[in-house]
Amino acid sequence: MDPATRFDDEAVRRILARAADRQVRSERLLPGSGEGDADAGAGLTLAELVDVAEQAGIEPAHIQAAARELQLRSDGTPDRYPFLGIPKETIDQRVVPGSPDDREWEKIVQELRDEFRVPGITNSFGDVREWWSSSMSTAGGIRLRLEPGEDGTEVVLRRSNQNLSQLTHTLGWTFGGMGAFFGAIVAGGGMGNAGIVAPIMFGALSLGTFGLGRLLSRRAARRDRSRFAQLLNRIDLIARGGGS
Repeated sequence: MDPATRFDDEAVRRILARAADRQVRSERLLPGSGEGDADAGAGLTLAELVDVAEQAGIEPAHIQAAARELQLRSDGTPDRYPFLGIPKETIDQRVVPGSPDDREWEKIVQELRDEFRVPGITNSFGDVREWWSSSMSTAGGIRLRLEPGEDGTEVVLRRSNQNLSQLTHTLGWTFGGMGAFFGAIVAGGGMGNAGIVAPIMFGALSLGTFGLGRLLSRRAARRDRSRFAQLLNRIDLIARGGGS
């Protein structure tokens, strides 16, 4: 291939990712290198990543921020609700350079108000800034938190999935309890043969409620993740001084 061939940013990202993957796989195939040895020797330190990035024309701040975001995501896996199998909250994180000043914070708050169509409530203590969609800290409220760190400002956006989960569990267990109640009556000889319809019906309603709740919850979580990612992109732009 011609050494002068130029690639755009997306192609550079894909080439570097593919090259790293090829290197890891090739090291694992070397004679005498076990799985543990390959894992121990593979990869780069943050300093080495910064070196490579500078040679590729990528600012070190972006590498440090990306590394911190990766660490945040691996450390911040939320608990899941039983039966529904969805996270207890939808959460996305970003690391932006420096610390947004008052003017940039006002722009970020306006973005949040425009996106979620509520004025919300702002709060700050020390260098930490927060915005809530309402005065309620739970039950589906949206919360943004900006906290300065060593590698920039950590931006965390989250929404509780409590509302739908509580409704699903309440209805599901109520229908299930009714099914068990009528089932016990039928088993005791009450209600006659026709009585078998009631426990079957309530059992089906219970299973259907949990199934529908799981489907709707997962769909809402996917929608929130996409929405959060787009919003964090705009917040990142504002923090870099590129917001209008």
